[in-house]
Amino acid sequence: MKLLTLMRHAKSSWDEAGLPDHLRPLNKRGRRDAPTMATRLSSYGIRPDLLLSSDAVRCQMTLESLLDHLPWAGIALIQEHRLYECSGEDILDVLSEQSDEAKHIFVLGHNPGLQQAFEQLSEHRAEKFPTSAVISLTLHIEQWHNIRTGCGEVTLYDAPKLALPTIIQ
Repeated sequence: MKLLTLMRHAKSSWDEAGLPDHLRPLNKRGRRDAPTMATRLSSYGIRPDLLLSSDAVRCQMTLESLLDHLPWAGIALIQEHRLYECSGEDILDVLSEQSDEAKHIFVLGHNPGLQQAFEQLSEHRAEKFPTSAVISLTLHIEQWHNIRTGCGEVTLYDAPKLALPTIIQ
């Protein structure tokens, strides 16, 4: 079994007209929600072996906030440009290339790719995947190159606006 946690970056700013999308920073709500979600991730005991993050500024700012609030020192980190403006299939391709030494991978990225990846893996339709939301899945595979449609089972869904997360045991 492999574990996968998907997180959408925190809320980004649209204040600076003409700023390229890749360079947009977090807004005030995003800077508030990222530490909140870090606290929740810690309470769930989520500790991945590998962090894969889009290289977009809003993802990097979200990641910095997570790392400031979580005991994740020493976890391998790969900033992956292919996670920016990607499809769910692209995310699965990136995951399929990872070392099997990683039992739990955490992907920090964007929609619609994250939602598509979740829907492919779980074969469930997601109403939406809001900013700062987290979905964890147990993947019924032994090797990352075997990742495929329907191999995932949802174990956690949480988002900043939820009073209570959905935890499936």
